[in-house]
Amino acid sequence: MDPSAALGSLANLRRREYDSQLIHVVQGESSKELGICPSRLWALAMGRGSDYSDMLVFLDDLAKQKSNSAISRHAHDNCTEDLCIPAYNDTTTTCQLHKCQSDDCGIFEFPIEKLNKAFCGLDRPIKWIPTSWDILAWQQDRTMRLCSSNEDFIAISHVWSDGTGHGFQSPGSVNNCLVEYWAEIAKSLQCSGLWWDTLCVPTEKQSKRKALDIMLENYSRAKYVVVHDQELVNMLWVDGKTAAVALVLSTWFTRGWTAAELNATRERRRRRTPKVKVLFKNPDNPMQPLIKDLDRDILAGRSQFTSLAHLTASRILRSVRTQIDSLEVLLQVLQPRSTAWDKDKLIVASLMTLDQREVDTSRSTPELTRAILAANLSIPKTAFFHNKVPMKSHGAWSWCPPSIFDFDMRRATFEADECHEPLSIREDGSLVGAFAIFPLQQKDFDFICPYSSHPSIVHRMVNAAEASEKCAVLKVSGQTEDSRVAQGILVEVDGFFNNTIQCRYISCVYLTLPQQNQNRVRKCAMGLDVDGKDSTQVARDAEHALAATVEWKYRKGPIARFR
Repeated sequence: MDPSAALGSLANLRRREYDSQLIHVVQGESSKELGICPSRLWALAMGRGSDYSDMLVFLDDLAKQKSNSAISRHAHDNCTEDLCIPAYNDTTTTCQLHKCQSDDCGIFEFPIEKLNKAFCGLDRPIKWIPTSWDILAWQQDRTMRLCSSNEDFIAISHVWSDGTGHGFQSPGSVNNCLVEYWAEIAKSLQCSGLWWDTLCVPTEKQSKRKALDIMLENYSRAKYVVVHDQELVNMLWVDGKTAAVALVLSTWFTRGWTAAELNATRERRRRRTPKVKVLFKNPDNPMQPLIKDLDRDILAGRSQFTSLAHLTASRILRSVRTQIDSLEVLLQVLQPRSTAWDKDKLIVASLMTLDQREVDTSRSTPELTRAILAANLSIPKTAFFHNKVPMKSHGAWSWCPPSIFDFDMRRATFEADECHEPLSIREDGSLVGAFAIFPLQQKDFDFICPYSSHPSIVHRMVNAAEASEKCAVLKVSGQTEDSRVAQGILVEVDGFFNNTIQCRYISCVYLTLPQQNQNRVRKCAMGLDVDGKDSTQVARDAEHALAATVEWKYRKGPIARFR
């Protein structure tokens, strides 16, 4: 055995044992006693590429200071590692929050029809228009006017399940005490405007859709983005370390929309960067929150000596504020997070990645997926392994699942394949990359198992087996030293052109590789067939296609792109 391979196998074994010990601790009674939602801990780990050590760091830190934990003790008793029960409650029907002690402060009506009119005449691409309310004028004499573009405003990043949405009340109807609460915060930050989606998003269908298309602009243009999470507001301020850990384990940090709002505060060229303020319980005045700056008061300094939990939480928070420049980064930010409606997460992804001129959140799920993938241009090979029926039966995008979230960056794959380069997406909807390719015979289908159990996929495999000589498997991930099982893509070989083997996607599969297998690497393309039955090129024998094409040689240095 190659000594380097033996060392790699030993390292993997030790890592699995270490991970197993960590998982045992996380699933133990200590985490239950702390009242921590297990799915939140796992989401943090999987968002970090299955780095479970972060979970242990936070558990150890929380056990030391659990008397001041921001977590509601019994809210997550029924949650599992894969499901947070409160996260999927219908937040639109939560009763609106009162900040007063009497709960009878009265309701004020804001004229939402002003917003409907403001957006009604806008054509795509939608340009940003100011829709924050002059909250200081409202506070003074109940004047209701929209701020101008040169007036400073705060934008509220909040969780509707806390009752900070409109709840059962009609749009524009809000509790007086809640508006007063925001007004006092705006005044203390020397801002006249308030952007709060409960009051600043139109209700007319088309106008609302246009407003959603530019919603994140309100957070990137605000002077301050104010984070409100009721668990944090009820938590006494102690220090930055305690606050940072509480923030990454808060309900606010688990939501897709709030992650996008935090990402909108990242540094940009030629634009003022919004400051992020987080609300905590004020020990001197419980009726008024203590406002802390995320960068100055909460995050660990680059050269500051602090605890491991503080450094870990700060790194996680900063990772959400980075530029989204690849599908991998996008999924690391959004995949562990939840939204009330499934499509909302894809809408959030499009707002975070697409050029403003291309954003149209009224499009269907497959249309949004294609737009996002076309903007990112590549997919990590191991993330491609999915168990969904593709959005098209043949031709362009016939390899692609309905949603980008069907690709899984967190998947615990086997050792990385030697063909590590990402797969490139062409403008015509085809997918191109270099694969180790294994032509199949009829008997090989006994050692192939589809990743999906959907009858449509099973039917595709049965049909493929009848013409086994045309089939091949493109390996996605390599096998380990102690297992010959690998992950791959079952395809039908259509032909070859310009040293590229053209394939028709069938299914992602698990396969058992032979003891002595020869990795023959070729450039392959999927999604070039033009109809449901016959390709424009005569279908070739898979072995013939291999013999007629040249071995793909990897270039060292920058990753090659197949265009």
